[in-house]
Amino acid sequence: MISVLVAEDNESFRKVLRESLLREGYEVEEARDGREALEMLGRRHFDLMVSDVKMPGVDGLELLRSARQTDPDTVVILMTAYGTVDMAVEAMKAGALDFLSKPFPVEEFMLTVGRAAERNRLIRENLSLKHSLSLHYDADRIIWKSRGMSDVMELVRKVAPSPSTVLINGESGTGKELIAHAVHAQSPRSSRPLVKVSIPVLSEGILESELFGHEKGSFTGALTRKPGRFELADGGTIFLDEIGDLTPAVQVKLLRVLQEREFERVGGTAPLKVDVRLIAATRHNLRDLVRAGKFREDLYFRLNVVNILIPPLRDRLDDIPPLVEHFLAKYGSAVRTGARMVSAEAMELLREYAWPGNVRELENVIQRALVLAEGDSITPADLPADVTGGVVAGTTGQSGGRQEDDETEKRGILEALKLEKGNRSRAAARLGLRRTTFLYKMKKHGLI
Repeated sequence: MISVLVAEDNESFRKVLRESLLREGYEVEEARDGREALEMLGRRHFDLMVSDVKMPGVDGLELLRSARQTDPDTVVILMTAYGTVDMAVEAMKAGALDFLSKPFPVEEFMLTVGRAAERNRLIRENLSLKHSLSLHYDADRIIWKSRGMSDVMELVRKVAPSPSTVLINGESGTGKELIAHAVHAQSPRSSRPLVKVSIPVLSEGILESELFGHEKGSFTGALTRKPGRFELADGGTIFLDEIGDLTPAVQVKLLRVLQEREFERVGGTAPLKVDVRLIAATRHNLRDLVRAGKFREDLYFRLNVVNILIPPLRDRLDDIPPLVEHFLAKYGSAVRTGARMVSAEAMELLREYAWPGNVRELENVIQRALVLAEGDSITPADLPADVTGGVVAGTTGQSGGRQEDDETEKRGILEALKLEKGNRSRAAARLGLRRTTFLYKMKKHGLI
């Protein structure tokens, strides 16, 4: 619904405009003079403002200039009974969409408002297109085959249409931001902004201002009023990454936003109303932080309405082959390598590695391997030592690269497997080898 602010000191005329707008389905708020209109513009966003020029205190032209500074997206129509060509030119130069001379028929007024509403719609559609292009690209980048990620994406599908707050848990590098994109892209708010805030990169002194904005002069360097991320996300979604790093003072303010849907800018006193869906993400266990006294319990319960837990890559091995294929396609042409595939031996090592850095680490490993690969496929020799256990063909992990007798090594592997009744993990531990190294040696000797 298009929101309209009518600033007019004549009460009866203001009432006529209000009722005409309401009949056509507009959301309308009224201001009795320019000062009241300025206060209302400071509290919330209006799609359109209709203002008289001659008003006590702050006149329409001054109000127009202030509105353009406070919220440039607000479309302004001015009207006056004392109009001149010079005044109309001045209004247009200051940023007014149109200029009406009183008296005017209601039909003419509504046509002018309709043109303004259409202009506002085109602006929104343009912004929506820009957002949707990036959102769909990000959503398409979620690649999975495992049952664990299928469950995650099914939960995303169910929760996206609702207004519920979402808490995404997962280790670093699992793709929490991509899941937030997917929730927003499939929600009714997809045409509105998705505003992202990475909490760890903002210092304590800056964080509150970034989230809630600040008034001019509220602190050294605050030369102008600045809207916060919550204001920018009004009507859309805000994504707070690593919310477990919030300071106690900001936790209190965030709790108020979730409870009351309002806040104040830094240095401000007037409450601002917002309609924002919150998606938060963390690598921490917030329950543990609550028990340790580092996170508010009431805020935790407000956040944990719908919890999406992204499993680590080591628990969804079926996702590794399609992810590898995706990264090969993504970086293959850029590095101009001949490698277009991963050998079976290298893929087995990738599947056996623990991936503490999750998908982000896998992406880096494939990018590196493409640079190093000399043939048409990536081999174990192209993978970092962390992944291979320091082993390449013909060497062992225990001898520091010294060549050993193959038959002796093979007999040792078979004996360890026999003693551990075929359990490869325990057999590897018996020989003092990592499981990935042990499996590589089994492959080398034809035991797999």
